[in-house]
Order: sequence, then structure tokens, then C-alpha cells
Amino acid sequence: MQQKRLNMVMGLVLLGVGVIFLAGQALSISLTSLLWPLFVLVPGLLLYGVMMIGGEKAGPFAIPASIVSMAGLLLFYANLFNHWESWAYSWALILPTSIGIGLFIYGTWSDRAEVVKVGTRMAGIGLMIFVGFGFLFEVVIGISGQSLPRYLWTLALIGLGVYLLTRSGEPEAAPVELPPSERPPENGKVNEFEPLDMGRASRGE
Repeated sequence: MQQKRLNMVMGLVLLGVGVIFLAGQALSISLTSLLWPLFVLVPGLLLYGVMMIGGEKAGPFAIPASIVSMAGLLLFYANLFNHWESWAYSWALILPTSIGIGLFIYGTWSDRAEVVKVGTRMAGIGLMIFVGFGFLFEVVIGISGQSLPRYLWTLALIGLGVYLLTRSGEPEAAPVELPPSERPPENGKVNEFEPLDMGRASRGE
């Protein structure tokens, strides 16, 4: 069984590397300057292979595999699109997001529900940090030189105006009419549903 898993992992790795180099040769792309992040990404994928070969006991390998693979993917993205400014906030995808992903895979692979819960929570926190800092650096500060920041206040005013318009269009709540048994007495008269005081009746009040 382990030999079959090893053959599958090595076959996938060799197939992926061969396709990448074939595409580079066909498109006349300098793979050295473009694909150097693979030297980080491939070891991470190989750690996943070690986990698959080792079975349930090798589940903890998913944690370093996720960290290294995420770092390789981020380097590949930044190098491909020349967007190195993204590291101002994309670090949150490594710590704690990739650790959470590794824990989730580890718990799923080794059938440990408590580890899955911890990993899910940690990955969710990491993604919220990534989105929050990404909005701050890209939209508010404009670290990548985008033109979104100058439209931010305009969009905020439009959003506030739409919110006020939707609030003003909501129908007002109709007044609640009390049933006769709960209405206060008018002109000092006793409500017809008010319980009769036998003492007052005998005195003629």
C-alpha cells in the first residue's frame, strides 16, 4: 500500500514539473526567473506526500507541509504578478492561517475531531486578519498605487445615502389598539369588565 502511495505522489510531482517545463519551452518563458518559488513550494508538497505514505500516524506532517506550501504559493504569486507589496498583509495566510489548515488536514487525516475544530478556528481567524489588513493596506492606504483610496469617501457617502433612503422608506408601525377589557376607564366610570366589588355594592356605592 505504501509503495502504491509513493508511486502516486512521485508520479504527480514528476507530471507537474514536466508540464511546467514543457509550457515554458513552448512559450519561450524564462523559467529560472519565473518559477524559482517552486524550490519552496515543491518541498511543501513533498511533505504532504510523506504524510500520505506514512498513514494516520504521519498526520502531523500536514502542519509543516501547509506552512511551506503556503509560503511557496505566496512567493509564486508575488513573483508572477510583481506584487511584493502584498506581503504587508499576506503574512496572515502563513501565520496563523496555514497552521490552521495544517491542523485541519491533520485532524481529518488522523480522525481527530478536536484537532479539526482547533484548525478550523485558527484558519478562520487568520483569514479575517488577512482580509482586514488587506482592506487597510490596499483600499485605505493604497500601498499598491491603486486609485481606490480617492473613491473611498465618495463610496462611503453613497452607501450612507442609500442606507438613509432605505430606512426612510420603511413603513411606520401602526398603533396598537388595546382590547376593551384592557382600556382605562373613561370619565371615572368603572369598566364593564371590571370585577364587581361586593362590599361597595352592599353600601350602595
